[in-house]
Amino acid sequence: MEIENLPEDLQRIMRMWNDNMSGRQIANELGISRNSVMGKIFRLKRNGYDVRQGYETSKGTVVVKSAEKKKPKVKQQFNQRNYIKPPVFNPVPIYVAPETEPTKPLNLNIFDLKLYSCRYIMGNVAGVDTVYCGLPVKRGSYCKAHAKLCYNPPYKGPANDKFASA
Repeated sequence: MEIENLPEDLQRIMRMWNDNMSGRQIANELGISRNSVMGKIFRLKRNGYDVRQGYETSKGTVVVKSAEKKKPKVKQQFNQRNYIKPPVFNPVPIYVAPETEPTKPLNLNIFDLKLYSCRYIMGNVAGVDTVYCGLPVKRGSYCKAHAKLCYNPPYKGPANDKFASA
């Protein structure tokens, strides 16, 4: 692409860029931001202008280099010698106490609930007088029995759908 067709400010930016001035130095001289200088250079390159090659500068003519195609990088082949085995993880068994939970709800009000108490509402919502289950939490905010009621298993697709048409 021909450089003479560009506006004067872009020609000036290219001339300073070819004089090996930094984006900050060009910005200070033109009174614009560094990002606008770098954006203009980026757009010139993107539009096919050789910003650093074949342009008259105050130091002389820059020689145009022949455009060589970059060779694609070859991925390194798998080699047994350069393969590092990941460390082996041996999990330590965790002791789980046997479940000894009461099966009857404790019927607590909101002020008697603790941090890990089941928040399943037993009966009607009655403001401050609302009664909660109160058993120890197993999943989320609910005890084991109420978690089964409140949480649905994940959908596994039409193969496991009992309502799927044949």
